[in-house]
Amino acid sequence: MGEPRKILNKFGEKERKISVYIGDKTAVDFKIRLKYDNISMTDFLRFCVDGYLEKDPFMVEFFENYMRKKKPKKDSLEVLKKLKLNKDKEEKLADKFNFDKKDISKIFDILENEHPEL
Repeated sequence: MGEPRKILNKFGEKERKISVYIGDKTAVDFKIRLKYDNISMTDFLRFCVDGYLEKDPFMVEFFENYMRKKKPKKDSLEVLKKLKLNKDKEEKLADKFNFDKKDISKIFDILENEHPEL
């Protein structure tokens, strides 16, 4: 029984590779733009993932714009409503318990993972 706990204790220590398929032209344009901006693909993607997970205001706005443009109307409205509701809840918790945004974000992530029906 000690083995599962050992695995859980090590979670988060490894790095994982993430890959996506994109069109040839898009891949070339992306690499050219990264080279022009003097940033590696790894740094760019880490920056995006960190900003998304930390709910950076610019990334939230970028995501909301994406949802408005790319997703079917019904789906994007539901996601945007959920984002607004979570943001309101976060602000209320921050005021009530004096948490910072990272603490609140972690709490909501835990709740969402344990209770996806909410």
